[in-house]
Amino acid sequence: MSQDDYTLMHFGADYRYFIRDALEALPDATEIILDLTDVTHAGYYDEEQSVASDAREVVLAAHPVVEPIVILTEGSSDTRIIKSSLDVMYPHLAELYTFLDFEEVRTEGGAEHLCKIVRAFAGARLRTRMVGLFDHETAVHAALASLNNITLPSNIRLLTLPDAEVALDYPTVGPQGLQRMDVNGMAGGIEIYLGPSALHDGSGEFRPVRWTGYNRKLNRYQGEVEGKREIVETYIEHLVRSASPEEARARFPDMDRLLRQIFAVFTRD
Repeated sequence: MSQDDYTLMHFGADYRYFIRDALEALPDATEIILDLTDVTHAGYYDEEQSVASDAREVVLAAHPVVEPIVILTEGSSDTRIIKSSLDVMYPHLAELYTFLDFEEVRTEGGAEHLCKIVRAFAGARLRTRMVGLFDHETAVHAALASLNNITLPSNIRLLTLPDAEVALDYPTVGPQGLQRMDVNGMAGGIEIYLGPSALHDGSGEFRPVRWTGYNRKLNRYQGEVEGKREIVETYIEHLVRSASPEEARARFPDMDRLLRQIFAVFTRD
């Protein structure tokens, strides 16, 4: 669809205004036919192509661009972390994103429930752009299998938390006692991305990941960091004390990298 300002001497920002003007000038017309013979023979369209439906998709896809992108997380704690980080690290972009309010709608959390929310929004055919943000852990990869049999619309994208540098060599507690290992993909809850200052306990040691279960299908353990509430509160406290967005991004590089991946979700097309 052409957006030229001076198409056929029509001064407007949208070619559809010209079409509307032409139709208004023909009040007695009962049928309008757009002859695409020449452009079809020229190779611009296939004979079986649904031109009208494709044009509607283009218009509908462009409409939500001015609306905030909805970030769907696994729970209220994740939402609080992402929103606070966005407000401090990228305040000029904060108004471009909004969140599902778990407390107001009193909905449950977790990866499986987030998958249900994604399926519901996909089935409702809403045009608002959404990002389903999942943790980087065993339970998530198991839950995401439930979405394998559906095709998500282009306005809904899924994003799993990226590998965190601090998680490459992290203390864990399990049947074999205390061991250090790469916990990315098995215990990559959002707390792992909140930086050493939040992950350290009172003695200056990292709060360990405690293994809580084993997934036989994926052949790997599931775990989570101990003291999640204390980690989040410490992170928020340190975050809001940042003197500038630049200082906050430098202090919490894993969170900064996550935010930049969120920003890029709808710019990859």
